[in-house]
Amino acid sequence: MAWGVALEFDEAEFARRWDRGDEVVSMADWLNCSPGVIEDEAKKLGLKARKAALNEIDVPKLFRLWQSDMTRREIAVQLGVREGNLSRIAVRHKLPPRGQREQKTGVAKVDPFLMPADEYERRKAEVRAMSMARKRLERYEPKEI
Repeated sequence: MAWGVALEFDEAEFARRWDRGDEVVSMADWLNCSPGVIEDEAKKLGLKARKAALNEIDVPKLFRLWQSDMTRREIAVQLGVREGNLSRIAVRHKLPPRGQREQKTGVAKVDPFLMPADEYERRKAEVRAMSMARKRLERYEPKEI
C-alpha cells in the first residue's frame, strides 16, 4: 500500500460487498489498505452507514435487550453499535449493572438491589448458615483420648 496514492477498485463490487455486510477488515485486505480508508471510500460513494450513532439508539429496545439474557455482543449487534460503546450508552441512559456469569459454574452473580426482598432474605439466610457451620468446624478441637 502506497501512501497518498488513490485506490483503484471496482465501485460496483465495493458497493456489493458493503451492502452484503462484509467486515471492514476483510474489505481492507481485499484492497490492501487500512480499514479507515474503506470507511472513507464508503462515505465518498454515498453508501449507507453501518453503525448507528450513539444519539440514535432505540431506547425502548435498549431497555428490553438490557434486561434479557443476551450477551453484550448480541445486544450491540441488535442495536447496530460497537460492543465497546455499549458501556457509554449504559451510563448515558443510567442502566442498572447486569449480572455477571461465573465461568466455572454458569451461575449468575445477582445484584441484591435488583432481586425481590424475599429472595434476598432467603439467600442471606443460606450464606449465614454456611458461615456459621464453617465457624463451628473451626472452633471444634478434638480431645485426645
